[in-house]
Amino acid sequence: MPSPFPGMDPYIEASRIWSDFHADLATEIRASLNAQIQPSYYATAVTYVTYDVIEVAHLEVSLRLANVEVREAGTDMLVTAIEILSPVNKRSGPERQRYLRKRQELLRSEVHLMEIDLLRTGERSPLETPLPPAPYYIMLSRTEQRPDVDVWSSQLDERLPVVPVPLTVPDPDVPLDVGAMVSAVYERGAYATRIDYRLPVPPPNLSCEQAAWVRQRLAAYRGGRRAGGKSRLGEDCL
Repeated sequence: MPSPFPGMDPYIEASRIWSDFHADLATEIRASLNAQIQPSYYATAVTYVTYDVIEVAHLEVSLRLANVEVREAGTDMLVTAIEILSPVNKRSGPERQRYLRKRQELLRSEVHLMEIDLLRTGERSPLETPLPPAPYYIMLSRTEQRPDVDVWSSQLDERLPVVPVPLTVPDPDVPLDVGAMVSAVYERGAYATRIDYRLPVPPPNLSCEQAAWVRQRLAAYRGGRRAGGKSRLGEDCL
């Protein structure tokens, strides 16, 4: 069953759901790219282990995350790195610093870098020009255009964009439909069953305008899917 939201579903930011979604999205992106870039290139989902701290219990837990790499067939040369940001990348601490060092190394290399930020919470990646106000961003840094970057921003009520994934000259970019990827992950991962839309939207709080829009979306969703209690969004906008 599809999500009640046209773009990114803010309920996916819940910690118990995000890790699965992150891995599923990397797999979906890999499949989409491989359908377009063979035989000259291939995409691979690279899994790595990082660590996060559960503040309530003061416990360090391991997290398995993934990014996507586009490599040249035959040479295995890294052409494009696609980073799907996670809460641990956006929260002050050693893991964010580690990610920022990796990011800086990529920006100094001959590798294109794409960052997909589908999290409303946390610190944004540093850019020379301030980002427009929006909850979701995709940033593309092409090797030949640095330090300039392309940025796509999306509001809560908007579909996520189709963005170009660059390869090596003279090969043309290939399209990545991020909205379609997110929708496919949502349906295949049974997130409609896993998410309780009667609960508040995970932090950060929505604006009053956003909260009103979410209430309308969820009321229509529950009416077409199942009966439920009144949605609590955690904001007092009355």
